[in-house]
Amino acid sequence: MELMISSAEAGDGQALASLYRWLSRDSAVTHYGRVTVQTVSRRADEMGGAFDVINATFADAAAAAGIGSLLVAYRSWRGTRTQAPVFTIEKDGVT
Repeated sequence: MELMISSAEAGDGQALASLYRWLSRDSAVTHYGRVTVQTVSRRADEMGGAFDVINATFADAAAAAGIGSLLVAYRSWRGTRTQAPVFTIEKDGVT
């Protein structure tokens, strides 16, 4: 199972990078799955950040525990922010 996490606001690459670092260092999240980053396709004349989305991939057997761990880690990360950015989590086109 794969979840795609992206910023709901344009130009919020720093928050996305911070969230990626937080998730990739969380032992409960990495125990059940893998967290990677991806650049979304752009037109040749568009500039973008280092990456645009976070992919969280979990084995089917561990998906429920992995998603639960991901949400707990996200909530913890969000608690460290004075103003929490808005993110979108998508699976198979459903947000």
